Amino acid sequence: WSFVYLAVIVLFISACGEGITDTNHPATPTRQATPGSTPTSGNSPTATQTVTPSVSPATSPPELPTETPTPTNTSMPDPNQSATPTAVPAQTATATPTPDSSPAMTATPVPALTPTAVPTTTPAPARTPVTPISLSVWSPIDGAGVAVGAIRVMGITSAQAVDINGISVSVATDGRFQLDLALVNGLNKIKVTASENSGRAKSQQLDVFVVATTAGLPFTLLYPSDGLEVSEAIVDVVGVSRPDAAIGVNGVPAEINALGIFSSSLILEEGDNLIEVVAVDLEGNVRFQTVVVFYLP
Repeated sequence: WSFVYLAVIVLFISACGEGITDTNHPATPTRQATPGSTPTSGNSPTATQTVTPSVSPATSPPELPTETPTPTNTSMPDPNQSATPTAVPAQTATATPTPDSSPAMTATPVPALTPTAVPTTTPAPARTPVTPISLSVWSPIDGAGVAVGAIRVMGITSAQAVDINGISVSVATDGRFQLDLALVNGLNKIKVTASENSGRAKSQQLDVFVVATTAGLPFTLLYPSDGLEVSEAIVDVVGVSRPDAAIGVNGVPAEINALGIFSSSLILEEGDNLIEVVAVDLEGNVRFQTVVVFYLP
């Protein structure tokens, strides 16, 4: 029996030397290598794993292997070691990169542009230019004196309505207006107001005097005045006399109303135009006046 017992011990030691592992606790070897590095001989590190069989006494349960990092160099397990051997994974070797002889290119960061807030200015609404109201009174002339207590107020405006001494006057499409007024002896004030629908208005005030005459036939030429320049080829000739008088303008009879106001229209030629106005009554009294009007188209 001693011989048999010795043979069993020899077989057991021999099996441990050949690295037989415990079938109940297999240890899977793991090999790792750092990318980009090739294991070489010498001092270059290598990734290896040594699996040591786990041997436990028959009376105790097997223990689970505990993995701890160990150096790459391994040795055969000592059969006389009483501690329980454990499976130790090999330490991963890291290859040290070889310095490049070329200088490293360092990119200079571009400074970020900080946006600047630009204040937004709201443009002011465009203001429509306001055209002033035009008002021109042709007759009578401020400060004029007449021999008859009647007068015709006439003129032109850009407004839509005209008021003369509180009387509303219609305005033609070309802006012309007129109104016949009865006067009193002495001073007469005439106020002409042109107004628009928006409320804007423009006024002009005139003073007219009624002067008694010793002549047998009263007569006053109101329009045109001597030396007047016009840009239109037609001019109105307006005056006042007695209602029973006969009026001629350049030899053409003119109409006369109950107030003694007469009017006639003449076609002008370019340049200077001579206008002669004659008044005659039944008693043979004659009055006349001559003026020159310049037509400058």
